[in-house]
Amino acid sequence: MFLYVDIEHASGFAKPHGDWLYAARARISYALEDVVGDDVHLIRYSKLDAEAMARLKPRCLLLSGNTADPQTYGPNGLDGLFRILTTTSLPVFGFCGGHQMLARAFGVEITRLGRADPAFDPDGNEAWISESGYSEVSVDDHPVFEGLGQSPIVRHAHTWEVPAVPRGFTGVARTSTTAIQAMAHEQRPIFGTQFHPEWWTDENPAGRRMIENFCSWAGLL
Repeated sequence: MFLYVDIEHASGFAKPHGDWLYAARARISYALEDVVGDDVHLIRYSKLDAEAMARLKPRCLLLSGNTADPQTYGPNGLDGLFRILTTTSLPVFGFCGGHQMLARAFGVEITRLGRADPAFDPDGNEAWISESGYSEVSVDDHPVFEGLGQSPIVRHAHTWEVPAVPRGFTGVARTSTTAIQAMAHEQRPIFGTQFHPEWWTDENPAGRRMIENFCSWAGLL
């Protein structure tokens, strides 16, 4: 069994896009099952603790993206998740917000990409630089990117970034906007991408190949 850890804060599901998030989690769970060849169990980050790990006996943790700002989780709301991420011997793959959670668990706080110009949208809300849509990412020679060339096309959807590689990790992908688009742990099967490999399409299938490659690299296949 793989655990697909939903890291969205509860407040995110109460927003206008909440129903879309619920549907996306179900769709992605089924799509991941087709790729990894095993059951994928969706679990809220707040339910992931030692008891759940012992009961479910997962082979791997997959971390979802999220829409909530870091401060939404409060000063201690992520302690349990971070404890699991830093102590588990299981393979871990973090997608976008999941990549950011890995960085935070290992000691690096995330930052905004920067203020947009103009700094406010027509409704008066703060506007931030973002990466969105399907576009190229420059990748290094790493098993997760095997067979994809130097510039695979992936889906981006973020205004936050990991500003520095955590100790024990190596940066392995980048764009002109985001310097750390992917990182790999140097000793453990832990990998994170700022982009969304789980949102592959028939037209842009590179993300699926990355997940397959991750499973091979982590000894899951």
